[in-house]
Amino acid sequence: MTTQTTTTTDLSALNIAGLARLVKQDWKKVYFGAVPYLNAMCLLNHISDTYGLDDCKDIVLYFLSNAQSWRGETAKAVKAELKKRCNIK
Repeated sequence: MTTQTTTTTDLSALNIAGLARLVKQDWKKVYFGAVPYLNAMCLLNHISDTYGLDDCKDIVLYFLSNAQSWRGETAKAVKAELKKRCNIK
């Protein structure tokens, strides 16, 4: 059985929903404060999209602020990609 790893180059090809799916696969016990933002991200394609009255960028930023307990290589790579799309360091 081969383990599939995702590189940062692969992450740039994923939409927001694809990144959210990676989060759900990797983060086994999602912090309750991150759940609604992660669920919303599953329905978004681009950082310029909206979900109801909220901008995708705001949803991603709220997710990131509630995802501090998510750790590991996948977490680091996905968070970096999300920050890049939000134009923050």
